[in-house]
Amino acid sequence: MTLKQVIEALVFASPKPLSAREIVAALKEAGKASEEETVRAHGGTKEAEVGSLLEEIKTDLLATGRAMQLVE
Repeated sequence: MTLKQVIEALVFASPKPLSAREIVAALKEAGKASEEETVRAHGGTKEAEVGSLLEEIKTDLLATGRAMQLVE
């Protein structure tokens, strides 16, 4: 799973809004707990990268005419 897919899953599965900082913390914890190399690599993600990917997800949702939207 790509980092963008992981972030999208976290955002839409969460029962509450998530900040970029909270997403980074979740990725870090998952990276510590996993033996899978990809998951461990996601654990080093920075807040700026999460912000950039959230913008991409927002753009993708608008471009595809999906019924949901991502707002800050």
